[in-house]
Amino acid sequence: MLKTPGRKVFRVSGRPDPDELAKYDLDDDFANPGDIDDPLEIEAWSNLDYVFSHGSKTRYSRGNVGVAYTSTQVETAVFEKGYWVNQLYFKKPNPPASVDVLEFEFHVDGKNRDYTSAPLYHPELTNPDPEQYEHCHKVSDECLADELEYISAPSARRNQGVNIPIFRDTALPTRAPAVVIAYEGLFLKQNTGLLYTSSATQVGVAFRPVYPNWHP
Repeated sequence: MLKTPGRKVFRVSGRPDPDELAKYDLDDDFANPGDIDDPLEIEAWSNLDYVFSHGSKTRYSRGNVGVAYTSTQVETAVFEKGYWVNQLYFKKPNPPASVDVLEFEFHVDGKNRDYTSAPLYHPELTNPDPEQYEHCHKVSDECLADELEYISAPSARRNQGVNIPIFRDTALPTRAPAVVIAYEGLFLKQNTGLLYTSSATQVGVAFRPVYPNWHP
């Protein structure tokens, strides 16, 4: 377990409906929305606030806590979000031509643990089946019991990618202008994959089998 300096992470998320922004709890203990003028920064903080206040069953949560999934590289964050965009939008009947998302980056700090190398790495950490997340849930149980703020974990969607699941909002910086840098992003369907583009990033997303022998 380490207490480390701030680490840059990237997240690609859905964009909140403008009419819904006012419903999010922006005036919380770790942030002051009055400090922020950029609409995309506000969207980014709104997304994080919403995630931490709404627990749902995900890879590293049984539904008892909200976990914010981020990555150490923007390409990995794009692959992670791209997988779900493809599943939830482009694989449906009458899919949209494109899907708008939000790309943002910030720094995390706090108690953490690395599951990307021995002895803690396990192939089940990259199991793609949402009904087979039990090993990951045991990991999150241990992390919450040990009061960790985040972990480093292997990506199931991008080979050699590293994800940073954040368990506690105490890992986030105090809200202030430019603490979060955000961009509008867009996914387009292309043959067997996706094209992602923003003013900062362009990534082709190819869907491949799971990586049972993931290596950092």
